[in-house]
Amino acid sequence: KSKLNIPVIYIQDENTNLELDSVTFSDINLSPADEPKGIIHIDVDYNELIISDCIFEDITIEGEGGSAIRIENDQENSFDATIEGTQFNNISSTGSESGQGGSAIYAEIREDCSLIIDDNCEFNDCVIESGNGGALYVDIDFTTQFEFKIKDATFRRCKALKHNSKDVPPSGFGGGILLIGTGDYDADSEQIDISGMKSDSNSADNGGNNIYIVMPQLEQFCQKDNGALIKGDYDDKESDMNDMEGISTDVASFNQLNPQEIQEEQKSLQYYWAVFASLKTAKVVIDFRNVDEPFIYQLVGNNMIAGINEFIWPPLDGTSEQIDVENVPGSDQIAAFSMKDKQILNYKQKQYGALISNDRRFFTGIDGIEGNVVQLEVEVIFDSEEEEGEDPGKETDQEQEQIIDEQQHSDSPIKSKFPWWIILVIVLIVVAVIITIGT
Repeated sequence: KSKLNIPVIYIQDENTNLELDSVTFSDINLSPADEPKGIIHIDVDYNELIISDCIFEDITIEGEGGSAIRIENDQENSFDATIEGTQFNNISSTGSESGQGGSAIYAEIREDCSLIIDDNCEFNDCVIESGNGGALYVDIDFTTQFEFKIKDATFRRCKALKHNSKDVPPSGFGGGILLIGTGDYDADSEQIDISGMKSDSNSADNGGNNIYIVMPQLEQFCQKDNGALIKGDYDDKESDMNDMEGISTDVASFNQLNPQEIQEEQKSLQYYWAVFASLKTAKVVIDFRNVDEPFIYQLVGNNMIAGINEFIWPPLDGTSEQIDVENVPGSDQIAAFSMKDKQILNYKQKQYGALISNDRRFFTGIDGIEGNVVQLEVEVIFDSEEEEGEDPGKETDQEQEQIIDEQQHSDSPIKSKFPWWIILVIVLIVVAVIITIGT
């Protein structure tokens, strides 16, 4: 590798425009004694930067706080940076004393600044040691007029590794990106749009495999258009919820928190844009006269999304049917479904609690609170020709107990290999066992 102790390009002058097209920076070991610490280092003073179809690869930056492209803005001047069709491959550096990272790009965005990443940029195997933001670290003054947009970029196998010996300031957050800042952000301004972000196999020791956001208005930002400005290729049903995480605070407060305090406050970003259903009542009518579908369920609540909720126990061939959700004008929603399976409900010996989910991830009940179960009311209609108390099935109470116990020890909902409808019934049964009242 080429060993350097100064940047390849260093800009300090005012009103300087730098444009790079199809340039390759490869096999570089940068060991700066002090500042500056970027392969391309810009001290912002009304500058414009355009990088197109370039390659940064096999780069190691020794010491603390180095990046392939480093944009520092201590004087809070304006700049415009556009990075298009550029690859960042196998880049490693170490975070600064305050946890700042971004082995590929570090940027301080202030008034009248913009950073646009577009045209199939790639960030592959970008690693930050003892810092945050494996590939990108973006520090924004949210109160200013600015623009940060990822229109088209892919992050693969990027990592944010925690410090081995100290917990404060925090490190190991944001495997792909760490987005952090100060001040109140206006979510309606849409100045931040990272919807063009695609991710694959990124990791972070402490949170946010793909992205971690530190922002006082995090909830409002994520709720804008149901997360459309931030999701990228994140799938509400399939993606790992740890891929996108964040905490509602500012950079100064974040840097004083220890990992335990952060873990208590941080959330998956999906939590903010998810629609939580709320249950008021849950009832099952067991009609012994109906041989085909003796169990008729009715849920009453709010925020149930029609076409999303499905049977909790469809046939074992994996098919499922949507629950019929009826909107009653001026009243609550009613969701109804029926089924024949007799193994799930041991109503003679147990009381059951019901939860509901629009996304198969957040299971809510009373007041839309996670885990706050609604007791399942059971009404039994006997066939006049049968003895009162006889079940429509043949299983004994002991056999039903065994079925419930076996289901309780199945895989957890998130890691289960069963189809999602098995997951829902496992959740229901586990809750039921926990709140069982002997009769």
